[in-house]
Amino acid sequence: MTNFWTDKTALVAGATGFLGGWLVRRLVSRGAHVVSLVRSHKANSQFFMESLDNQTWVEWGSVADQHVIERIFDRHQVDVFFHAAYGADVHRVLKEPLECFKSSALSTWQILEFLRQHRPQCISVISSTDKVYGRQEIPYREDMALQPLHPYESAKASQDHAAQSYGKIFKCPVAVTRCGNYFGGYDFNFTRLIPGVVRSIMQGQIPTLRSNGRFTRDFLYIGDAVDVQLLLAERLSENPELYGEAFNFSYGERIEVRDIVQHICRMLDSPDEPRLGEDSTTEIPHMELSSEKAKRLLDWKPSYGFMQGLERTVRWYQDYFASQAKTGTAHPSRRGGEDRVVHAASPAAHEAMIVRDADGTIRYWSREAERIYGWTPQEVLGTNTHHLFETKFPEPLQNIEREMQEKNAWRGQLIHKRRDGSRITVNSRWSAQQNPDTRSFTVIELNEKVA
Repeated sequence: MTNFWTDKTALVAGATGFLGGWLVRRLVSRGAHVVSLVRSHKANSQFFMESLDNQTWVEWGSVADQHVIERIFDRHQVDVFFHAAYGADVHRVLKEPLECFKSSALSTWQILEFLRQHRPQCISVISSTDKVYGRQEIPYREDMALQPLHPYESAKASQDHAAQSYGKIFKCPVAVTRCGNYFGGYDFNFTRLIPGVVRSIMQGQIPTLRSNGRFTRDFLYIGDAVDVQLLLAERLSENPELYGEAFNFSYGERIEVRDIVQHICRMLDSPDEPRLGEDSTTEIPHMELSSEKAKRLLDWKPSYGFMQGLERTVRWYQDYFASQAKTGTAHPSRRGGEDRVVHAASPAAHEAMIVRDADGTIRYWSREAERIYGWTPQEVLGTNTHHLFETKFPEPLQNIEREMQEKNAWRGQLIHKRRDGSRITVNSRWSAQQNPDTRSFTVIELNEKVA
C-alpha cells in the first residue's frame, strides 16, 4: 500500500455527502490529516454517524463562500483538495438550480483561481459526473464534446470545463473524475434506485420505478469510487501531463434498471415485481462509460465488480434496517473489514448548534439556533456569541476557558438574550477541536432551552 497519504493534509468539500463521507474515512485510514468542510449538521450521514467529525478538523461553511475557503487555507497547509460537494439529486436540483450551479461550478472557478494565485502546488481532484455527456452515442469517451441539458448536467459541465482550463492553461495540478452511478452503504438518498428499492422491499412495499425499467446505467461501487479519487491525486503528484485531464471510471456494463431490481429482489427473497412509471422525461435513457483512458494512463483496475458491490450494498442495508427496527437508530460499522451494526448517537434535534472560534466569532448557526434565538444565520455569522447573547455565566469565564483547555469540553447552564430582548436559560454543552498546526481552537456549542 502506498504511503503517499501519511501526514498529508487533505481538504474534503462535501464531507457529509455519500462520496465525501467514504472519502474522509479512507483518508483517515491512510494516515492523512483531514480537513472536512461541512455546510450543515447532517446527523443521518456517515460523517456524523461514525464520528468522523472527532477524527478530522471540521470547518463550517459553504464551498461557494470565498471567505470560508480563504479562512481554511489560512489555517491549514492543504496538500490535496477534493471537491465532492453537491451530489446528484434530480428533484433537489430542479427545486434549486442556482444553488447547484454555485456549489458546483462557481465554487470550482473561485477555488482554482485562489489556488492559482496563492497555493499553486495544491493538488485538486474535481468530482464531475457521467451526466455531462448528455444524450449521445455510447459508450462515452473523454474526447467527446459535453452536451449537458438538465440544470445538474449544465452545472457539472461548467465545473468540469473550469478544471480542464486551469489545468491546461495555468498548469494547475487539477484533474476531473467522471464516474458511473455510485452505490454502496451510507447512501440515504432513497430517491436513488438501489437504496430506494432495498428500503421498499425491507419495509414490505412493492418497489416503484420512475421509468419503464428499460433505461440503462453504468455503475461504480463506492469502494472503487473512493480509490479512484486517491489514485488520481497520487498520479497528479507524479505526472504534470495529467493536469487538466478528465477520466471516466465505471465497470463498463450497461445494465437495465429492471434487471438491477430483479437482482435485488432475488438477494432479499422477494417475489414482487416493481411498479413501472413514465415520470423520467428529464433523465438520459442510456448511459455507458469507457474507462480505457484511466486504465491506460493511470493503470487503474477496479477492486470490485458490479455484482460484488451490489451484494455488499444489499447486506449493508439489511443490517441497517434490521438494527433500526430493533433499536430505533443504528448504523453498520466496519470492524475487522466486515460490516456490522452498532448503536448510533447523534445530537438531539431540539439542541441549537453553534460553531465558533475560541474568541467567540460565529462560523455556523443551525436552524434550531435560529428558532430558539430569533436571529438568522446572515445576521449572526462573523459576530461574537458572548456580545450577541450578553451571556451570564455560572462562574468566571476564565475558569471555563481553563477547563476547555484541559478537557476540551465544558457543560453548564447559561442565560442568553434573544433577538426580541427576552432572556432564556439554556443547558449548554461545549466541545473543542484544536488545529495541530496553528494551535487555534474551534468550539462546537449545543444549547437546549430549559423548560
